[in-house]
Amino acid sequence: MALFDKRLNMGADKADWEFLINLDLRPVDTKKIEGHVWLGFKRRGTGVHDFDEVVQLAVNRTRSQSEPIAGIDTALANGFTSIDIDLIDAPPTQNFVDFSHAPDRMIVPLPDRTNLCGFAHSPAPFKPQQRIADADLPTVKVCLQIIALTSQKLGDTGNIQIGMGDFSLPHDELAMTARQAPLQRNFQGHCARLDCELLAFGMSEIGVVCNTFSQNAKVPDQYYDWRERGELPILCGFEFNDDDRSRRDLILTLKCNWEVSVASFETSATVNSCCYFAGEWTMLLQLKRQGLIEIDDGRIRFILAGGVKNASADDGV
Repeated sequence: MALFDKRLNMGADKADWEFLINLDLRPVDTKKIEGHVWLGFKRRGTGVHDFDEVVQLAVNRTRSQSEPIAGIDTALANGFTSIDIDLIDAPPTQNFVDFSHAPDRMIVPLPDRTNLCGFAHSPAPFKPQQRIADADLPTVKVCLQIIALTSQKLGDTGNIQIGMGDFSLPHDELAMTARQAPLQRNFQGHCARLDCELLAFGMSEIGVVCNTFSQNAKVPDQYYDWRERGELPILCGFEFNDDDRSRRDLILTLKCNWEVSVASFETSATVNSCCYFAGEWTMLLQLKRQGLIEIDDGRIRFILAGGVKNASADDGV
């Protein structure tokens, strides 16, 4: 971390940086937790599935409810100031009746931030998922029911919904900032700091610097081999063009604010949306007929609360 500080010349601005570490809350190792705090990490994140035994066996993640609770308590007692939870909705074999009690089990004790994530079925890169049958995946209707129920229960416990999928307690910086100004969003979810770079360290992590995405190597041998040779362990990258930036800005505006002004977007992107997004407009009209969005007064507005992103079963869960 000292080298990181020196290379990036943080200096007096270090207090404005946010350091988050995503770790499994098991096992509880007080010395490691103290070490993370000493290095400068104050926010800790992890993923949580349903504690139903059948669901856990389906996603190859078995744990008791007491384990993440113990991990949260130990982290807070030893210097971490905030806990983030990725709550994985609609994994295999989950149904609405069984899940009706799951949010209560998963959000106690209350984390400072909760991010609703849809289970991503990716059998090709993740061999354990090849055992999951498509028939075991919840239907779209069940997914929407689970999302709505989870959003309701999080709201009942005092959480404030921040754009699509993110919730935070009123004292959290995210909620306080959202009351004053628009938020932005990156691969870690919504963020209170505008136009910030995202530096990623570790296997498969994704960074955002200037107008580029980059992803680190996913395989340990390749990742550490590149590092030992003094090379950046970047597996692939992508540089935005004007079209990418326009689409990204539009998507992030919808995700953060639930609505977008067509006229404002056309002015900033210098495009005619009806022509530029002709194919997308057709799909939007279909969503309008389904009652999921409203299109009026030059604005596109989401109706359904609790939108989610996809998350892999291997995202620290």
